[in-house]
Amino acid sequence: MGIVGPKSGVPPWSEGNGDDCTFLSGFLLSETAGYCPAPVNQGDARVGPLLIRRCRILRFTAVLALLLLTPALAEAQRLEGVWRGTAVRTIGGPNDGQVTQFDRLRLLIYTDSFFMWAFETSDGPRALLPPPGEASDGQLAEAFQGYSSNAGTYIRDGNQIIYNRLLTMAPNGMQPENQPLVREIRLLTRNRLETQLTNDQGVTTVLIYERVE
Repeated sequence: MGIVGPKSGVPPWSEGNGDDCTFLSGFLLSETAGYCPAPVNQGDARVGPLLIRRCRILRFTAVLALLLLTPALAEAQRLEGVWRGTAVRTIGGPNDGQVTQFDRLRLLIYTDSFFMWAFETSDGPRALLPPPGEASDGQLAEAFQGYSSNAGTYIRDGNQIIYNRLLTMAPNGMQPENQPLVREIRLLTRNRLETQLTNDQGVTTVLIYERVE
């Protein structure tokens, strides 16, 4: 089947209407809407207006779908909010494939430009401390060893999260030579976040979170 278009003859019902369409292999091709999947009988000019209407409907449907999907896609890629750490997965090295579930609470919070995380890293509940001023150095060290907290600003650059830590449990983390702290986004959906880092030995640690808010 030949192609009927502006150079080889255009059906009268399509001339000058702003919706010029081209017949291609028995299907209607709209210059603005893409393929209009309507079988064409070129010998029946009465189908022309119907096919033009189909082109317009398909074009309107495509634009409407794009408008509806754009906010949903943006929401699915939204980092801001509160995340709860659920597990860590190891890729490479002697523990390749190992997944460890977190029993203790881990919270990661993002605003537009600030972040904070507070992780309880102990294997079990931490012992309560005596009243202020009565705890020994050993008791304090044991309690603080099971807790990690950082806060500061961040920049999201593509699939990277670049942290500038302003407050840390260990003062060393705030020093200029230890900035920035970079994590790579491995997965980000509406309710799941995975970030990762790879050490000098090529072992990748994947931190897994679920959205709380």
